[in-house]
Amino acid sequence: MKKLLFKILIILSCLFFAHTTTLRIHVYYDKATAPSLLQMIHLIKQPQKDYKIVLWERFYKHMKNKQNYPNTLFPSNWDNLFKTVDKLIKEHPNAKIVLHHNLHHEYFFNAFIKRYPKQLILESHAYEDASGYVYWSKGRNYIFYNNPDINHILHLWGDVEKLCEKNELSNCNEVKKLVQNVKIEPIDYEKIAKTLTQEEIEKIADLTGIDLKKLKQQLGDKKNGIYVLGCVAGTNIDVLQLTALKDVCTQTKDISWYYKPHPSLRKTPSEKVLNSLCPNIKPIDAHLPFELLILTRLQPTYVAGIGSSLFFNLNGQNILKYIQRWNLDFYIPTLKKAGILISDEQLITLEQAKQKFNELNFIYLENNGWFIKVENEYCRMHSNECYKIISDNNQEKTVQNNKGEHLKSTFLKDYIWSNFEIVNE
Repeated sequence: MKKLLFKILIILSCLFFAHTTTLRIHVYYDKATAPSLLQMIHLIKQPQKDYKIVLWERFYKHMKNKQNYPNTLFPSNWDNLFKTVDKLIKEHPNAKIVLHHNLHHEYFFNAFIKRYPKQLILESHAYEDASGYVYWSKGRNYIFYNNPDINHILHLWGDVEKLCEKNELSNCNEVKKLVQNVKIEPIDYEKIAKTLTQEEIEKIADLTGIDLKKLKQQLGDKKNGIYVLGCVAGTNIDVLQLTALKDVCTQTKDISWYYKPHPSLRKTPSEKVLNSLCPNIKPIDAHLPFELLILTRLQPTYVAGIGSSLFFNLNGQNILKYIQRWNLDFYIPTLKKAGILISDEQLITLEQAKQKFNELNFIYLENNGWFIKVENEYCRMHSNECYKIISDNNQEKTVQNNKGEHLKSTFLKDYIWSNFEIVNE
């Protein structure tokens, strides 16, 4: 009789638990790289019974195996994401939403709470982009204070106590206020890597659309360097970001170098141009999240190039050169404060970079873009268009096009030259 009563109690408790357990619908959205990767790490840890609605704009077209994730829906755009949420809420009226979004893209969070009652949101996970942005982005964290009735969780890079010890970073007062009022989950990829199984790492790589086997063949078991081609607006950025390439390649002859373009770049320097500065440099997938290299234990031996989140997740000795992105590059004080930029020799300022234009034979043709001297030719930065050099001095350049015509350019100022014009002979 006692055994029978015990079994009945077990059954009743199971029924009660099943009835009272809240069904969760995780909504993941971002259009950047690092927050998307952090959301992927979160997703693969969730119970299979939970629904997941996923839109990572930077990775959507690269995902090959969407069908392998049970109860996971992959709408192709913002409108379809909200329609999918509507449908699941209608089908599961007692469900609760767990929202995952980019801390610095408030428009998604604001659009969500305008469309749905706040009571529907069980948790709101806001992901900092893992590059110290929160420490100098004044006035960008208002969602926490305007919506105190939501359970906010902030995924934050960096040791707040260390970085804000003397309030040298411009937004430290705001960050301290955040830490006091919002639950913080630190972003530390080394620690995250230790929590992941090999199967989970393979799932994360699959979600990014990266071929892990190919990546290991490229970067595994050898010294390598990654040169970062960034995404920064400005007339000179195409050449600024190349000013360190020849030096780091010459200094590290035993290193295999790869270049990694920012995924939003529409065009990158041609292979001929890149190889003229660093022979045998090879491309690596543009949509590769740098932080995936840490999770897979494929960290590069060295990194150089334009500012990127990868710099924030390495030790100082891994960084050969960091090229300043613009006059007020707020990455620099944050990296110095974090003990990552540890020497002035690691930093190439804008002025130092511009001084290298002539040394590296970069010329800017007025209204016609950047060219570089490659052996006996001048080649356009982003294409295979090259002109054979007939004569070349400090005041005048004469070249020959593929039609056999001679064209002339004259020096104007600094590194700027007139357009190539056909010579009337």
